[in-house]
Amino acid sequence: MSQGTAPETPDPGKSDRPDQKEVPQNPIVMEIGQAGSHDENAVKVGLWGPQESGKTTFLAALPIAVSDGKARNGSWLIYPHGKPSWELLERFEKVLVEDRRFPQASAAEAAELKWLFVGDLAGSRFDRRMLRRILRRGELESRFVLDLIDVPGVASRRDPGQPAANSQVASAALDHLAEAQGIIYLFDPIGEKDNRNSAAYVRGTVNELLLRAAANGPRPGRYLPHQVSVCITKFDHHEMFHQARRMNLVSYGDDGMPRVRDEDAEQFFDELCTGKFWSTRYDRGQESAQFVRDKIRQVFRPDHIRYFVTSSIGFWMEPPVDGEASAWFNLDDFANFNERDGELIIRDKVRPINVIEPLISLEPLIARS
Repeated sequence: MSQGTAPETPDPGKSDRPDQKEVPQNPIVMEIGQAGSHDENAVKVGLWGPQESGKTTFLAALPIAVSDGKARNGSWLIYPHGKPSWELLERFEKVLVEDRRFPQASAAEAAELKWLFVGDLAGSRFDRRMLRRILRRGELESRFVLDLIDVPGVASRRDPGQPAANSQVASAALDHLAEAQGIIYLFDPIGEKDNRNSAAYVRGTVNELLLRAAANGPRPGRYLPHQVSVCITKFDHHEMFHQARRMNLVSYGDDGMPRVRDEDAEQFFDELCTGKFWSTRYDRGQESAQFVRDKIRQVFRPDHIRYFVTSSIGFWMEPPVDGEASAWFNLDDFANFNERDGELIIRDKVRPINVIEPLISLEPLIARS
């Protein structure tokens, strides 16, 4: 099959659409703990990424990612705690599934939201028991609470000599991130290629984390203590997909959906930061991406960093025809979004790729440490 060329289209991962005001982004802290536990005993995981890296769409895709009916990641239910949490769950699913639009970042006041995830990991790739093929009939329950502490209207970019906007709120958001035990970092190569803002964002956040570690924690060590999942986002974008194909890193699951295997994700990340993805010349986008990669590896332990190639909406799949059993991937037409009247519209079913997996992977590692 020929590689084909997808048409140039707007970036689908932006959390605000062309007709909406730009909303500054911020770290969103997620607390994961055993159901019924006290907040002070909860394991905390922070969602970290620069403006327009797709944080809101990533969160919106979580309820869909756990309800795809496949056993690869186990089977799950989500129980919202309280009306605000229920309303957010409803809004996310309605916007993505029924309206087929990308969710916009909320500009509301800071709010605490909580979801209880209850899953059975038996027979899934997270089932680490010995002889799991024999034991797979027995349930392997996973229960954790996901708290979203959303502090809107603050960016973590720091320009030396310039006061931070709304510094009190910014400080509170960074305090939450510093207290987290795990971090999901969203790296958006497409946004970085266009905006080149990740270096300033990562520099500012890392320096704030180091300041807090020196002032508030135990004796500082060689690395910050967090477990980190680096998520390379927007794999469904045609430039990202074709770059992975050029590197021979694309594989296909039983469902026909393209993926980059987790064991190859770090190699893909390195190529995006240092290779010819940016251009044949050394430009600022490549320089900024290299800074992000090097800074992450400087401040977090190498064995605490994992890599995932993700997409919140997945690819367009051709409907089955002429007696075919399932939908199939069309190499010449795979974008799962269109532009209509200046607004991005999702073409078909949302099929998240590696959205829930980074979260499930962090929980046992943090619990053991």
